[in-house]
Amino acid sequence: MHMHAPLQLTLIALLLLSLPSNTHVVQAGEVEVGVEYGVDVSWPMHRPDIMNNTENILPNRQSIYDEYIEGCRQKYKRPAHVCDDSEAGRVDMSLSQPASMQNYTELGFQKIKTPQKVWDLLLDFWKKNDPTKAIHEQKPENWSRGNSYANHWSSPTYMVSVEDVSLRGAGDRLKDAGRGAAKDTLQEWTGEELQPCSRYGTYSN
Repeated sequence: MHMHAPLQLTLIALLLLSLPSNTHVVQAGEVEVGVEYGVDVSWPMHRPDIMNNTENILPNRQSIYDEYIEGCRQKYKRPAHVCDDSEAGRVDMSLSQPASMQNYTELGFQKIKTPQKVWDLLLDFWKKNDPTKAIHEQKPENWSRGNSYANHWSSPTYMVSVEDVSLRGAGDRLKDAGRGAAKDTLQEWTGEELQPCSRYGTYSN
């Protein structure tokens, strides 16, 4: 979400489903043909390397990934292999996590207009801290050392965290209020009684 544009907050609940196939359009003579493919073709998902180039319908994906992970290694040179350890954990989670999840809805997500009481809380917090006037004054998001989930070393993300008590209005009171305001909507969607888990914040990159 880029904060130079008018602030838009959408309440999106996501539940992990089985990984779908992807489609890549290739040209066969004069005809464009959609080719379906699974994991490890565009990015490592179930194994640490991308599918061999001789089998891969997408060109140069391994070199793109190698450049990506090398950027992490250059950012986090110590301790050694910390980026590779992060990648190993990511791949392992991609394999094990889906089997441990329960689907509560057929589709797995729903996009709706933010409930007014949630919107009012977050918008008030945003306006009080208003980082959009000077992007460089925003606080960089705190990524753990060697975290390879996003290329924050080359494209930093900035977090306006509801947990950052140095920001006006932040803290447990805002967290609990926002969570409580969203709870009814999420319970109606899932058809389940929910317990508080976690929430993130507003951010930009």
